[in-house]
Amino acid sequence: MEQKRRADGSSVALARVRTGIEAWRKTRKKRSQMPEDLWRAAAEIARVHGVNPIAEALHLNYYDLKRRVDGMGQKRPVPRPAFVEIPSAAPLAASACVVEMVRPDGAKMTIRMAADGDGKLVPLSEAFWGRRA
Repeated sequence: MEQKRRADGSSVALARVRTGIEAWRKTRKKRSQMPEDLWRAAAEIARVHGVNPIAEALHLNYYDLKRRVDGMGQKRPVPRPAFVEIPSAAPLAASACVVEMVRPDGAKMTIRMAADGDGKLVPLSEAFWGRRA
């Protein structure tokens, strides 16, 4: 089992990150957030050496660093498909059609109508998508 090295400056990577953070602190504007690349580098070191020793060595907030370390192992969410065909349970007549719409907020609308539709599809879909008052 590999032992964690001490965060007393013996690590070259830690020294590089410390130098980067110190340079940022000298040039930053008040209340500006630390750049994400510095946080990422600190989190990578903390995964090896431990969150508390690295937070102390780099003078970072323990909880902010821990949240980034914990988030490193998470996968990004898989985007949902934009269109999914759902077969109808009952067969439709040859002259009928079905239109299904799904908004990003999860709202769904299914319209079943005769092929002629009487021109009602456009106003219904505009109302559903919120493009018309």
